[in-house]
Amino acid sequence: MGNLVLSIATIIFSVFFFIYTLQIPASSSTSIGPEFWPRIVLISLAIMGIVLLIKSLRQMKRPSVVAENISEAEKVEEEFEVEEVHKSRYLIIIVALFLYILSLSFIGFVPTTPFMLIGIALIIGMRKWYSMALTGVLGTACFIYLFANTLNIPLPRGVGIFRELSYFLY
Repeated sequence: MGNLVLSIATIIFSVFFFIYTLQIPASSSTSIGPEFWPRIVLISLAIMGIVLLIKSLRQMKRPSVVAENISEAEKVEEEFEVEEVHKSRYLIIIVALFLYILSLSFIGFVPTTPFMLIGIALIIGMRKWYSMALTGVLGTACFIYLFANTLNIPLPRGVGIFRELSYFLY
């Protein structure tokens, strides 16, 4: 019942604020304007609300399946409680992100982001070096394409040779 209420509230929220985004003036150029991202987020939110509504209505039709799912979920939860949660990983990730933010202005976005992505992948337990390297490089490339090229949002370039490297790449 909670998911049903949540899905309806999400849909209403999305539609309500989407109507307000129609009042945002469109960009005069061909680039993405200020109305683009709020509309994308609200449309995505509405779609997720509709999906949750459909799932909730389907589960209301099959109460016996829901009871079986709850018992399976309880078993998984009991197994999870037995496992030790590594709270130190959260602290390490927070410290890594803090150091990343501090180093952005000196070293720049391009050199620091792949190392940060690889470091967080190591912290959360990723062990395949080629997956981590691919994640770091492709993640950085996607961020550069999205923010620097598509949205024209400047990324920190760093100083000295790091600044020249960032000018070379984007």
